[in-house]
Amino acid sequence: MKNLNFNKIIIHNLTLRGIENVLPGALDFDQRGLVYAKDNDIVITKRPPEKEYIVYLNTLGWNLNKVTFLSPNLNDKYIYSSIFHSKNIISYLKKIKGYYIDSYQVTEEEESFANKVKIPLFVNSNISFEYGTKSGFRKLCKKLKLPIPMGYENIKKIDDAIEIITILFKQGANAVVIKLDEGLSGAGNTKITKRFLTSNKKEQRIVITRAFKKVPQDSSHGAIIEKWMDNIIASPSI
Repeated sequence: MKNLNFNKIIIHNLTLRGIENVLPGALDFDQRGLVYAKDNDIVITKRPPEKEYIVYLNTLGWNLNKVTFLSPNLNDKYIYSSIFHSKNIISYLKKIKGYYIDSYQVTEEEESFANKVKIPLFVNSNISFEYGTKSGFRKLCKKLKLPIPMGYENIKKIDDAIEIITILFKQGANAVVIKLDEGLSGAGNTKITKRFLTSNKKEQRIVITRAFKKVPQDSSHGAIIEKWMDNIIASPSI
């Protein structure tokens, strides 16, 4: 983007269908986008930020007094995709110039929204789709030769998962974890202990099936399975 003076339209959106049924409060995670805002930026959230929250951030050093906040009308459905169908938001954005959309997660829905309001996206959705999942992140780390826990990505079949878990235990893992590509804040994680090895095939398939269905996700996505890491301060999948 040639004009470095463009302002941001921040959509800290989570296009994860059904995540709110698994992780209470997930729909309000877009409030995190406030901390990335600067003067004259626009922040879009599914519901208006609490005034006390904005005051609190200001006391911590943020200056949000010149930031514009947009949310759907109160009578609109409060769902993961509500901002993409909000008439008042679409109408407002179509009238402004000199902005680009900066989204936490870019899928075909963010891209469609950007085309609808005729404002450019900061990220190419194809690149985001390729590297924005946990499987994509592991592949990128391998490509860049960055250290990651031993494991596998793009796992979609139950039998493959059972085989991989067995292999990881044989390679010395004391526990393994299944992480869904569209999991969030641990909601899509399932820790597997060595007790799994003593279970029969039917019981193993039940465990894997439950893990794969923990969070609804795009049919093209799967999971990663990797060695469980103890005593860490951040998830190795991000």
